[in-house]
Amino acid sequence: MLEIDTITSGKGVIISTKDLTECLKECARSIVKNGEFEMRTRCEFLSNQIIHYENTLYAKDQQLLNMESKLKKAKDELNRIVNTRVFARGNQLIYELDHTHRQLRLVKDNVYQMEKLLKDSVRLSFDKDLERARLELEESRKKFEEYQSTLNSHLKADITRNFNELDAEIKRNTNAKKKEAAQDPNRVKTYQDMIEENAHLLQG
Repeated sequence: MLEIDTITSGKGVIISTKDLTECLKECARSIVKNGEFEMRTRCEFLSNQIIHYENTLYAKDQQLLNMESKLKKAKDELNRIVNTRVFARGNQLIYELDHTHRQLRLVKDNVYQMEKLLKDSVRLSFDKDLERARLELEESRKKFEEYQSTLNSHLKADITRNFNELDAEIKRNTNAKKKEAAQDPNRVKTYQDMIEENAHLLQG
């Protein structure tokens, strides 16, 4: 390998054909070797990855089978529970229906007695209500009589007071007129005056 000065690029190197061939062969061997190593590495990786995927798929299949088994067991258990509850509910309904029929038969057998008891109860309630209404009516009547008596007393008192006031007013007017007549002897006597003067004769 010789160094030379090039016209445009400065220093340069002259390589012989033999050296270039050996370099190319070495490069080719390295490329082939690296390609084989890379291919082998990738094949091993892909093989391991395939094995991993196969194992994962197998595990998923096992999980699926396990879930299907659990689902089947849960379904069977649910059906058993539902059937048990339906059977129990059916027995309960049959018992309630029989009990209802017994009560209905008992009611039919004792309907006359129940009707009599009901009538007696209604009659007793009506008698109590009637007696209570009578008592309330009697109490209201007594209160009305008391109110009427009180009102009559008040009216009599008012009438008596008004009569006394009116009588006193009449007497005051009469006395005033008598005084006026006594003060004026020349005044002409009216018919009313003559009645008042002779009132004692009329009373006698």
